[in-house]
Amino acid sequence: MTQHDIQTVKTSNGQEIKVHTHLFINNEFVPGHGPLIETINPATEEVICSVHSADESDVDAAVNAAKECFKNVWRKTAPAERGRLINKLADLMERDKDEIATLDALDNGKAFTIARDVDVTDSIGCFRYFAGWADKIHGKTIDTTFDKLCYTRHEPLGVVGAVVPWNYPTMMPVWKLAPALSTGNCIVLKTSEITPLSLYKFADLVKEAGFPPGVVNIITGYGHTTGSYLSGHPGVSKMAFTGSTVTGRKILESSASSNLKKLQLELGGKSAQIVCADADLANAAVQAHGGIFNNHGQSCNAGSRILVQEDVFDKFMELFIAETKKIKIGDPFDEETFQGPQINKSQFDKILNYIKIGQEEGAKLALGGKRWGEKGYYIEPTIFTHCKNNMRIMQEEIFGPVVAIATFKTVEEAIEIANDSDYGLAGGVYTSNLDTAITVTNELQAGTVWVNCFDVFDQSTPFGGYKQSGFGKELGKYALQEYTQVKVVKIQRSLRHCSRRSLDFSHENKKYSPSDPLTAIKQLEPVDLGTTSVYMYLTSIMSAAQLKVYKERYIDSKFNLYLIKKLTILLNMQLVSTLLATLTVIASAVASAAPSQAMESATTVTANTTTTTATTPAVIPEYMMMYGYNPPRENPEYCQGFKIEYPTSHDLAFEAGSHQYVKWSANTEGLKSIPLEAFRIRIMDEGQHNFINVGERIPLYNDKENKTGSTFFPLDIDGPDGKYHIRIMVAYSGQAVNCVFETVNFKVIHGSKDKIAEDLTPYFEENPAFIHSALNIDDLYTLGPNATVVTFPSSSEK
Repeated sequence: MTQHDIQTVKTSNGQEIKVHTHLFINNEFVPGHGPLIETINPATEEVICSVHSADESDVDAAVNAAKECFKNVWRKTAPAERGRLINKLADLMERDKDEIATLDALDNGKAFTIARDVDVTDSIGCFRYFAGWADKIHGKTIDTTFDKLCYTRHEPLGVVGAVVPWNYPTMMPVWKLAPALSTGNCIVLKTSEITPLSLYKFADLVKEAGFPPGVVNIITGYGHTTGSYLSGHPGVSKMAFTGSTVTGRKILESSASSNLKKLQLELGGKSAQIVCADADLANAAVQAHGGIFNNHGQSCNAGSRILVQEDVFDKFMELFIAETKKIKIGDPFDEETFQGPQINKSQFDKILNYIKIGQEEGAKLALGGKRWGEKGYYIEPTIFTHCKNNMRIMQEEIFGPVVAIATFKTVEEAIEIANDSDYGLAGGVYTSNLDTAITVTNELQAGTVWVNCFDVFDQSTPFGGYKQSGFGKELGKYALQEYTQVKVVKIQRSLRHCSRRSLDFSHENKKYSPSDPLTAIKQLEPVDLGTTSVYMYLTSIMSAAQLKVYKERYIDSKFNLYLIKKLTILLNMQLVSTLLATLTVIASAVASAAPSQAMESATTVTANTTTTTATTPAVIPEYMMMYGYNPPRENPEYCQGFKIEYPTSHDLAFEAGSHQYVKWSANTEGLKSIPLEAFRIRIMDEGQHNFINVGERIPLYNDKENKTGSTFFPLDIDGPDGKYHIRIMVAYSGQAVNCVFETVNFKVIHGSKDKIAEDLTPYFEENPAFIHSALNIDDLYTLGPNATVVTFPSSSEK
């Protein structure tokens, strides 16, 4: 920082303030290489000081500083620390509130009290709001398939470029700075060349708060040079802009022709305020007055069109004109001033020209219409009545204290007039009828609609427009989306937790005879081998060192190929205990034995255990039960080591809304170690939509002697009449495994208590323990005496 950077400026109330005039890049004030720009006090038309502007090289320097900081520092900074720094910045703004407001009043011409109590105060609140969001920006986990972990991350974009207007020199930058910093972005902010002074004071506070160099960079310059360089810079990932629609189009073009930056454009407006006959007219007059004349009419959302229902036009105009006449115009540093000067000579001339156009088009000038005073860019609050919607003062954004008023007969007509505009930033309606309020808010083509108020903001509510008023949202949670990008992360779990595809045995469609495994092995082709399945099991029982030896010695050997074939056929022969015994011996021998020795051991074990499988309960490894095997659809008899006794599926006709009870049973020899609560029922229509409501998980009763499992459960069909596909599934270790096995011997019981009792009594007599794990028998009789019993085909009837 050089001495030439600091200049002393004076206010009309005798204050002297030192201001920076250089660019703020990488936490230092540095001279710019663009032309010096004079800032003018609009209240006196005098030069305040001259500030440096940025040329292309300065924009490069600012963007590069931001890129380096983002890459190495800011994106790695803990979210809670980002929030702390933002809150610290808010504290410093609170401390220096008067000085910031003074510079806004001097530079912009707005009343000091409004700058302090509205603009700066709301800016502090905005920082605090987004500081709270810094550590609460979360992604989501998404359930896809059981072998994948899928989640989203909301990541910062990188370097944000921001171009802000002159009408709110502090507040508009903060609306962009706060969410950008909270979400982990760095920023290069171009102030308006007309009102740069308060932002350079703000830059001092950024450094004092302790932000790392490069997080915040503030430059100034003309839009067609500095702004163009920034919006077209390839190092900028997003542009945030508030300003005219004309300039917004240029930024859109520049961003598109460079690197397709993400954009947020808050552009012009011509907002309509609708005053209905049933409104509280006194309140409507006050609110509508503020809606247009706040900030000297220099607001993009200004309610510059007022539509009044014919029945109350005269009364409303009386109240509205009386309210407007209360406006105190004058020195921005006068505590009683409400309206200061327009921003500069160019805007002053433009507004006076629109007043002339309104008169020429036939609108009636009801109040104002002239310059106020002899010095400064002051214009009287101006009211036009008897306006037609095709008049320029009804269609074009004037951006000054000029309002055009028209009448309407019906609410529908008012909505049509309000929507007949290129803009859609905001709107309002005054009514005491809730239905009217809802109708208007639903039908207005605007991003914000106020009811019985206007121009009311809060940091938590989003703001942004429709149509040519731009796109994207400022403020609120929605603003976070504008400064982040969503990344989807999909993690494939390790081999022992891989997809069921790797567990599918896509062998030829044939039944293998357990008595002749070698013949079956010889019939297999290499493409049929379940190599991943075997490797998964070995992974689960070997140490890392053993597995390494296995991979080095056998992964490409003939022994491995033969082993894989043998294991594959064993699985399909349902000899689970044989498989375990075989693999256990092989795994223990792999680390030290030669291929021939390991194979000999495996063969011996196979021979010894095959004959004992009838009396030795099968034990299924946990990894198999957790993820299941999916057999070929043409061969449903074999699935996860136990035999299925029934057709693959049943298509059943159920009446909509019916309540039914279904019995199912299955051979459970291979299910001994699956918890009973793991079983569930699923019923789907032909479109695979679920139509079942069975409440809690359905327990399975294991009849150890007969090796069957069965239970009864209530079945409520929520879908329409038609055919349904019934399936049992297993949910084990928190994973729902579809197609593990399907129901057998379905019996849907409809009927009287006596009939059901007749069917069920033998079952209960044979299986007394079932009473404790199933529904009370009295709960089964719900359908009346005219129901029928339906028994579905067993496997023997296929």
